[in-house]
Amino acid sequence: MVIANTAYTRTISESFTEQDIAELRNIGKPAEDAAEELHVLRDGPRPLELARPCTVGDGVLRLDDEEARAAARVYWDDAWRRQISKFIVAAGSASRMFQMFETGDQEQTRAFCERLPELALFPALDAAMRKRGGDAVQLACNGDWRPLAEAILDADGLGMADLPKA
Repeated sequence: MVIANTAYTRTISESFTEQDIAELRNIGKPAEDAAEELHVLRDGPRPLELARPCTVGDGVLRLDDEEARAAARVYWDDAWRRQISKFIVAAGSASRMFQMFETGDQEQTRAFCERLPELALFPALDAAMRKRGGDAVQLACNGDWRPLAEAILDADGLGMADLPKA
C-alpha cells in the first residue's frame, strides 16, 4: 500500500492497521486526516498564527463611563429573566457566526454589512474581495451579500469556517 508523504505518515504506520485504513477508506476518510486528528488528540492543536492583537478601533469598542454604566444597567435589569452562569467569548464556528447569510435573515445581514468597515476582519475581507474583482463595501451597500459570505467563509477567501474563533 502506498500512503502519501505527509507529516503524519509515521503516525499512520504506527497507529493504523491495514484493516483500519481499509475501514477509513470505506467511510471516505483519508488516513492522513485520521492521523492528523490523532496527532491533535495526543499533542494538542498546532499554535495559531494571529494576524494582530485586538485593539480599540480595530474590532474593539471602548465604552466611556456613562456607556459602561448603561450597559451594566441593561445587564442587571435583564439578568433576573434568565440564569447567567458563564460567558464564553467567540464560542462556536464561523458558520454559526455568519449564519444570517445562510438563513436569509435580511435584517441581521443588513446590520452586519452596514457595519462591515468597523470589523477587525474588514481589511482582510476587503483584500480578499479585491482579489476576486469585487469591492466589499459596494457589495454590502448594494445588498449583494453572497460574494461577501463566500469571501468570509470559503478557503480561497478568509477561510473563517475552518478557523478556531477567539
